[in-house]
Amino acid sequence: RHPRRKALSCWQLARRAELERRYVEGESWSRRAIEILESGPAERFGFIANAESVLGACLAGQGRQEEAEPLLVRRYQVQRRDLTVGNHNTIAAAQRLITFYETTGREDEADIWRLEYLREALRADPPDAASLNSAAWRIDLAAKLGRGRSSPHRCPLRLQ
Repeated sequence: RHPRRKALSCWQLARRAELERRYVEGESWSRRAIEILESGPAERFGFIANAESVLGACLAGQGRQEEAEPLLVRRYQVQRRDLTVGNHNTIAAAQRLITFYETTGREDEADIWRLEYLREALRADPPDAASLNSAAWRIDLAAKLGRGRSSPHRCPLRLQ
């Protein structure tokens, strides 16, 4: 089997473990996917970034914020650069990053990334409707949950 296919299987198991909040298992599968990808042919298309984003979420789920934060930030930035802002993996990475800041009580930083994501969606040529809807939904949800600074009315964003 091709290394990327093996890594994909590991990533899928890691993603399922993350969704089911089995973070230790997700960490193990993520690390295995990364190991396979790093030992195989040259990596393209953000596969390692996907696996490291899931790894970051699993580390955060275990309370290991210091390890998780740089992975989540860097890997979202890599995916945003290498994939389109509307790519489902980029959207998932953005949501993991924003959720990380929300769950660690750092709402101001969550708002910064929320707005950055929205700006990127607006800059896409043509503007990416799925990304805009996702970002707007996240902003609206935060406002409904009573996080005042997340209100779309207070977002310093000019739509031009």
